[in-house]
Amino acid sequence: EPPAAERPCDARLFDGGRETALPFGRFVDSRFVEEPADFAKKEQDPFNMSLGQLRHYIQRVRESGGRAQKYLVEAHLKVSFPFTNLIIVLVGTSVGVHVRRSHRALGLGLALAIAFTYYGFLRVGQALGHSGVLPPFVAAWLGNFVFLIFGGYLLYRGNR
Repeated sequence: EPPAAERPCDARLFDGGRETALPFGRFVDSRFVEEPADFAKKEQDPFNMSLGQLRHYIQRVRESGGRAQKYLVEAHLKVSFPFTNLIIVLVGTSVGVHVRRSHRALGLGLALAIAFTYYGFLRVGQALGHSGVLPPFVAAWLGNFVFLIFGGYLLYRGNR
């Protein structure tokens, strides 16, 4: 048996039928990079993170064995959501081509209905992505793709 100074950092030693407990103050292993404080942190809100912070957080969640699906969807939404204005303008322009001056109230009501429907598509895609039904990219871009096609169709039809 090696001298006590050369023994590995064990908590217990067994010698024949005898057990000796060795207290140790600290256990160091280079394979573990997490600090105890890392486990005490609350789940962060992806809405308040930048895209870079969110990507770093996704990497940490994956490395710790957690489910990163929700955060991947949110990262894709951070990229896809700014296109909302462009798509609303495209659809609004297309609807404006079809509505005559005498039907302004109808045009306004139709524009509001389309905007709420578009927002609903974005949120449904987000929910389907969070639950894992859709891949994160598809979930985040679903509303944009559907309404881009819809707006393009209306614009094409209006030019005829």
